[in-house]
Amino acid sequence: MRTSTCSTCARPATLIITGRRPRLTLYTALTCDRCAAKHRARAAKAGPVTEETYGETVQDGLF
Repeated sequence: MRTSTCSTCARPATLIITGRRPRLTLYTALTCDRCAAKHRARAAKAGPVTEETYGETVQDGLF
């Protein structure tokens, strides 16, 4: 199984940080805990920051 990595370094991603305005997403990054501060600052330039934990979930089979 492949693990998603931080958009800046090679560490596993733990957060999704988004800077957005209503009906418009201007900045989104998959990030690790170490790089999160840098991505929060960039997202803040785009608009209000939302942050959610990133965890890969396995989808159940359809049949």
